[in-house]
Amino acid sequence: MQIKTAVIAALPALGALAVPTGSSGNNPDATFPAAYGLIVGTDIQPFHFESFNANNNKFWLNLPQTVTSCPYTGTDQASFCPPGNETAFTGAGSLAVTVPGGQQIYVDISGALMFTTAHTHAIPYGAVSYPFTFNLAAGAQYGSVSTQAFGADGFMACPTYGSIAYQVFANFPEAQVPLGNVADCVPFVPLAVPYTAGNSAAWQYD
Repeated sequence: MQIKTAVIAALPALGALAVPTGSSGNNPDATFPAAYGLIVGTDIQPFHFESFNANNNKFWLNLPQTVTSCPYTGTDQASFCPPGNETAFTGAGSLAVTVPGGQQIYVDISGALMFTTAHTHAIPYGAVSYPFTFNLAAGAQYGSVSTQAFGADGFMACPTYGSIAYQVFANFPEAQVPLGNVADCVPFVPLAVPYTAGNSAAWQYD
């Protein structure tokens, strides 16, 4: 399966996410961008240049695609709806949304990277909220995002039953992954690539 070729061919579809271009040393400020996407910018197969997709309160690589909604869609106020076709983040664990109250990111006790349903701040007991850490290496154009939730040393992409979808988990040995074996998962470090179409990428993620 020529996944890498297909992903590179689809790069223009990343739209408002700037495509990683290597190191330039032009960004000395080691803080999260105002809004950013998370992209696997290293040559890890089959995820090279894949971005995080928010779908069904979880995060994925490859498939399924980002799912969003906006209450003004199809009305004369549709201009209030952000683009809604990419997954973007703010700070150490929020989605870049317009919906009142926002949507928070957390790692649940299974290790899965999750986000709250719109209009609620409820996260499960024992979950780790605002789980992201940020690092900008000397000379790097884009910082990297990691997590230390439950003692993790970053993220991993885990295969799911009967699908090319990979679900994002915190990388620690006790994670309860879809196929039951952490050894099936692929560790990776995503890059925080600035989102350039405003501070909100969607009204809400679903």
